[in-house]
Amino acid sequence: MAAIGLLWFALRSVSPGEIWRLFQQLNPAKFWLLVGVNGLLLLVFGSRWWLFLMALGHRLPYLALARYRLAAFGVSYFTPGPHFGGEPLQVYLLQQRHGITTADAVASVTLDKTFDLLFNFIFLCIGFLLVLAQMPNAGFSASAAPYAFIAATLPLGLLIATASGRRPVSTTIRAFRRYAAWGQSVYDLAYSSESQMIGVCQRQPWALWAATLLSLLTWLMLIGEFWLATYVLGLNLSLVQAIFIMVAARVAILLPMPAGLGALEAGLVLAVGMLGLDPAVGISLGILIRGRDILVGLVGLWLASLDVSKVA
Repeated sequence: MAAIGLLWFALRSVSPGEIWRLFQQLNPAKFWLLVGVNGLLLLVFGSRWWLFLMALGHRLPYLALARYRLAAFGVSYFTPGPHFGGEPLQVYLLQQRHGITTADAVASVTLDKTFDLLFNFIFLCIGFLLVLAQMPNAGFSASAAPYAFIAATLPLGLLIATASGRRPVSTTIRAFRRYAAWGQSVYDLAYSSESQMIGVCQRQPWALWAATLLSLLTWLMLIGEFWLATYVLGLNLSLVQAIFIMVAARVAILLPMPAGLGALEAGLVLAVGMLGLDPAVGISLGILIRGRDILVGLVGLWLASLDVSKVA
């Protein structure tokens, strides 16, 4: 119901003719350039995970991990909350396809996801500050900025606690393990995984610095890809304007909606409206983004089915 309401809000004042005019700017050369950049991004997304597995002593084929990451995205995208859902599949494939222990698999996925969340929220914080500096009337950014800063402290706090030898997850589980029959096994897994994470942080600090550099590179590519998406539609936006729209899109898909349905479109329409642009610009960007993500997600689900069937 919420998705329907958000879609109605986004589409109520949009001219189909204006959407068609914008997509006429998308010639074959621009289209394949955008496809190429997105293909490169899909390969880069698995780099941090591959790095953490190497720090844990596992040298796995890079393309296999990129494939598993794509499969996990397919699961995450079509379940509530586009950012979560596929991590158990990543752990399962590491166990079944490569014989990696559950503790190591969980540790590698957790470190990768922690960096992913940390840099997501760091981008939102920097994006809010940049937009506020250039566009002081952007009330959306002013009201949302403190929440992004608070959210960024959660994954950062987990990293700092782990690097200092603490075990925040297993310590929390320990207080409740007596209330469920499976509580002890969950506690043991959390303790073992955190021990592996502590080992990486304390004995392999190069992995953390390399993961930081890879995260920065990935985000520079993401910003460039988003600006390219606006360019291929014939929009002449400044970098600050593109980041403003990207921040709105990122905030929207944090909502627990499958594929961010409705939230993405409404967020884009609101953002382009604040820039004085036609709402059709927001919907056109939404169609481009959603078309890409649905295609990539379906490919990911197909790969997941192939990988799971091979294990079975």
